[in-house]
Amino acid sequence: PTLNQVVNKNICAGSSYYFNNRFVLNSGIYYDTLKSYLGCDSFLQLNLYVNQQTSYANYTGFGCNNTSVYNKIYDSTGLYQDTIANYLGCDSVISLNITIDKAKVKFQVIADALTPHLWYVLNLSEGKSPIKYIWNWGDGTYDTTTLNPQHIYQTEGYYDICLQITDSAGCSDFYCDTIASFLYRTKQGNSMITVNVVDSIPKPKVIELEKPSYIHYFPNPTMKFLNFETVNFEIQKIEIWNLMGKLELILQPNGTSNKLNITSLGSGIYIIKTIDTYGNQFIDKLNIQE
Repeated sequence: PTLNQVVNKNICAGSSYYFNNRFVLNSGIYYDTLKSYLGCDSFLQLNLYVNQQTSYANYTGFGCNNTSVYNKIYDSTGLYQDTIANYLGCDSVISLNITIDKAKVKFQVIADALTPHLWYVLNLSEGKSPIKYIWNWGDGTYDTTTLNPQHIYQTEGYYDICLQITDSAGCSDFYCDTIASFLYRTKQGNSMITVNVVDSIPKPKVIELEKPSYIHYFPNPTMKFLNFETVNFEIQKIEIWNLMGKLELILQPNGTSNKLNITSLGSGIYIIKTIDTYGNQFIDKLNIQE
């Protein structure tokens, strides 16, 4: 008997199908004659369908920090090409014009090199101008209007500084500097914390530190101990500050000549502040070496 078989096959444009010892590229009906296992002729019919690729218009996309197009994530501005399958399963090429706006909050909290309790917030945030800033000082107060605000903490406590930005493209970001919780205001005198938001850190003013003739510290540089001598000068206390504005040591010597134990301090440059019984303050630089 004669055996007939019909095969239906779909391929995508640009592909081929191997039939009757050749590659077939176009839609159509093709035949082949074979011998069956009984030695009879068998006729094989191929119905070939060539599916076309889809023509996509160029895609223009926008995202804040990133965007997703056809299940792919793009995080940089640029021109891209992607290959996707249409409803027939055929690959199609699409051109993508992607714009990414990276709104990013960045700031650093830095102590003034010379003035205790004065801090700077160096604003390094990025985004499309103009940018709206909302500063949260951590004590229940906010600043939303000033480009470079100043804040003075009125109550003792630990504070985190937070910033939220929204740029002109509508992208936003938020960050809290928990490291800034060392901004602690105590009930001690001269402990008010002032924070200035700046675009760059001011250069320290070059000043000649006052050292009255009747107060003398030696040796300086020193290692473990520091001697001092006074003439007609009564010391209430001596404070030693690091250059980050942190109070490291408080000493209350007696008499007109004394020896200070500073073994608890590491090597480095410090500010030594001498306060007399009238509240006058005299400042000098202390160099501790190992």
